[in-house]
Amino acid sequence: MKAVSLFSGCGGFDKGAQLAGVDIIWANDIDSAAGKFYRSYFPNAEFVEKDIKKITDFPNADLLIGCY
Repeated sequence: MKAVSLFSGCGGFDKGAQLAGVDIIWANDIDSAAGKFYRSYFPNAEFVEKDIKKITDFPNADLLIGCY
């Protein structure tokens, strides 16, 4: 199962999803410090460091993860 993750932070929720067998293919957060850590923790996921309001295209996935 492939997932897109919004408001990902450093990836704590995504790690739990990954341990449950989910493949995180794309993630987003506006925080550069979180992005640096996320990229090191999930090197196979594309991480977009950008305001969510400015993103117009998302990859196809089976699951959408959104954290607060």
